[in-house]
Amino acid sequence: MPRQSICRLCGATSTTVLDMGKMPLANSFPRSRSEPEETYDLVLESCAACGNLQLRDCIDPHVLYENYLYVTPNSRALDAHYASLIRYLIGEAGLSKASFLLEIGSNVGDFLWAAREHAGRTLGIDPAASITQAARERGVETITGFFDADSADRIAREYGAPDVIVARHMMAHNEQPHDLIAAARRVIADGGLLVVENNYAGTMIEGTELDQIYHEHMFYYSLTSLGKVLARHDFSVVDVFLAPVHGGSIVCVARAGSADPGPRVGEFLQREHQFLAPERLLKFADDARAIAHDLHETVAGMADDGRRVFAYGASAKCSTLLNFAKITHELIPYCADSTPVKVGRYMAGSGVEVISEQEAFSRRPDAMLLTAWNFADELVAKARAGGLLDTSFILPIPRVHVYGR
Repeated sequence: MPRQSICRLCGATSTTVLDMGKMPLANSFPRSRSEPEETYDLVLESCAACGNLQLRDCIDPHVLYENYLYVTPNSRALDAHYASLIRYLIGEAGLSKASFLLEIGSNVGDFLWAAREHAGRTLGIDPAASITQAARERGVETITGFFDADSADRIAREYGAPDVIVARHMMAHNEQPHDLIAAARRVIADGGLLVVENNYAGTMIEGTELDQIYHEHMFYYSLTSLGKVLARHDFSVVDVFLAPVHGGSIVCVARAGSADPGPRVGEFLQREHQFLAPERLLKFADDARAIAHDLHETVAGMADDGRRVFAYGASAKCSTLLNFAKITHELIPYCADSTPVKVGRYMAGSGVEVISEQEAFSRRPDAMLLTAWNFADELVAKARAGGLLDTSFILPIPRVHVYGR
């Protein structure tokens, strides 16, 4: 029988979907293979009462973010997404030079940097001190800290009430989403717009994106579950759409106070009954285990044939994928990445060394596992431009597929 626990959104019983065993923190990046690493249970659960998907066990946020090295990647796809979202806010939220735009979980400030010409005032808040310092150094006004009732009150006192609040890919990182949304309602202007963007549970389930599961992602939102959280705190969902970033993301738009839903809201809710069904979630778990098995066999087979395989993309998804597939540095010695702070460190658990893209290209691997598969086209183009004309590529999601030669 699956172990049962409590849904953190509605308090009903939740049931295990996929137990991935004990895993290290995906964004920890030890400095050596001998550095001690803590591991924690990684178990995905579902709640039949409210449609919530969550991790059974949550790690203390101070532990999660103490040595946090995730930096928003430079990507044409993300730049295009920022521009699209800003156009939406101008058209639907009336974003203008009279507007105050607040971003929660703003990281190094890439979205706010793109929005600065269209909003009168911008402000970011993020808990990672090194990240917020980098944002301030580039001229993006940013507060260091967690967004909660206290920081909301501080923002209201010092900056006023935001007209638009954007929370991109951070609500899933919060163990108590009710506290976060309550704080947003506390500070936002009457009738203001809250935009919540997260990896979409529907895309994850339908695409078997098992590598979206790691300790920072405490929730996997659908409109079904997210709408219930927002409604409890006097936000009305007025629109929703999908964005093709981070493997498929949901953008939920809610207005503070009472407002009518747009036509896409009902359409989304109808479709979500299919992937939230218990039998569909069990199929997701079976498919995830099959991918892990096939990936290990593919990489091990290449290694047995004397072919050198590198990974490409030292993301949190990479950590989950390698560890769940039981792939270590003995099979894949190096992972190429463009983030300077990660180069010279090691992937958590697997011990795969992170090296620069240029060094990886110069070593001429026979194959590259696209662990940042959501940027596959960009990565393959970089590798080809870097001289890897005969290298093949392994795409792990939604099924293991080798191509390129």
